[in-house]
Amino acid sequence: MKTALQPRRQLARRLHGSSGRLRATLLPVPSAAPSSQGHTDIQAFREQALLPQKPLLFRNDAASPTSHLRSLNKWFSKDPRGFSAYMDSFQDWPFPYELILSSSEMKHALASFRDWLLESSDITDQILAGILKESLAEGEDRTFFQLVAPLRLLVKALEFNRAQRSKATSTLELYIAQSELGELPRPLQDDLLPPKLVKHAGKGDIYQSSLWVGTLRLQGRQAAAPLLR
Repeated sequence: MKTALQPRRQLARRLHGSSGRLRATLLPVPSAAPSSQGHTDIQAFREQALLPQKPLLFRNDAASPTSHLRSLNKWFSKDPRGFSAYMDSFQDWPFPYELILSSSEMKHALASFRDWLLESSDITDQILAGILKESLAEGEDRTFFQLVAPLRLLVKALEFNRAQRSKATSTLELYIAQSELGELPRPLQDDLLPPKLVKHAGKGDIYQSSLWVGTLRLQGRQAAAPLLR
């Protein structure tokens, strides 16, 4: 047995040693700087990152292409955290969702969310509870579900999570996943136009793009937060 295990131990030591050397030689990634117009300097991006094929960090400032997406300011509100009033007219639009139930805590949160919807005096919320019940009835032992529901489901999930956090109880992990941008209502598509960096730095080819937005459980016991990807 010792003879059989010896090569593995030697390999593990070599891998451990090499990973330590790799960590010691990691170099900092340079940050992109905005041009005089406040946008990402496309020519600088070509020279620093695209042509030499090197990483470049876009921080949360004017140099970041995402800072110029209209959706960030139009779709979301910061207080309370969630969707803005602008999105109210799109609450009935259907979206593909994914739901994670990998623990008993998450399953309890979902059951509480469903009951919370059923207790609402709004018939639309009760219909949402029925959509959840029908989708989950297909497999009680599964930990991952996909369903189609209106945007209102996510709006109510964010509202539910705020109430849950105030009571220090479990929150829901629900998000819109892989929603094709070309299938969104035209006003929402216009809010997600490709950044100039994507269109002009290289060939400008965009083969496919989709929307991901929902609740995201952060590390530790931090609050769930909107996620846009």
